[in-house]
Amino acid sequence: VENQPPNSPDFNVLDLGFFNSIQSLQHQKSTRSIEELIGAVEAAFYELPMDTLSKTFITLQKVMQTSIEMLGSNNYKLPHMRKDATISDLALFNVECNLSAVEGALLHLESRLGEESHLEALVNSQEQVESSAE
Repeated sequence: VENQPPNSPDFNVLDLGFFNSIQSLQHQKSTRSIEELIGAVEAAFYELPMDTLSKTFITLQKVMQTSIEMLGSNNYKLPHMRKDATISDLALFNVECNLSAVEGALLHLESRLGEESHLEALVNSQEQVESSAE
């Protein structure tokens, strides 16, 4: 599995879609001061349908599934599922990940960790050689 940036928006449900949904509602209101803007954002938060958050969590699950299938790579397009047409209960829906994809990703991760351990041992042995030469 490849390292992901610490603030990867694809793995953060807020960045993945929730903030955008709130922002689009907030932009429908005219504001002239910071206080009005804060009020508009708070109102948008409470006006946002719960299904929007559920859909965003489903998208997060699909992104994780896709990343697992791609062995940790983040070189993919965000998946689309036509959630409204295909999912009857958004709150209870869970994405199922293919077992062979998970097993493949785990093998890739074990291999990667082995490579990192080997490199760390090489660096440590080189440091010992350099410190004993001094």
